[in-house]
Amino acid sequence: MTIRRGKALVVDDDPAVQQLLSRLLDQALFFCFAAANGPQALEEASREQFDVVLLDVGLPGMSGVEVLQRLRVSQPDACFLMVAGMADVATAVEAMRLGAYDYIT
Repeated sequence: MTIRRGKALVVDDDPAVQQLLSRLLDQALFFCFAAANGPQALEEASREQFDVVLLDVGLPGMSGVEVLQRLRVSQPDACFLMVAGMADVATAVEAMRLGAYDYIT
């Protein structure tokens, strides 16, 4: 029996976090792609359709919420998980309103 591996995009400006999340997703049978900022994430999304997107809220330049809003258009079937170093209720509510599945701190 062949198991279909999903595709995951990890968007975080911290290389160590990118690597950790990518390893975890790889163990969960995902092909992992990585981006360090919003423009890179949008570029990856123009080339691939993702099943899961882990998106850092605190990206430099373009916020994670703004990236979420844009990616929802090109990745309507993806499951979006917002990742934050610190809890922010207003940002969590906004992300969920825009279609994030969960907000992880």
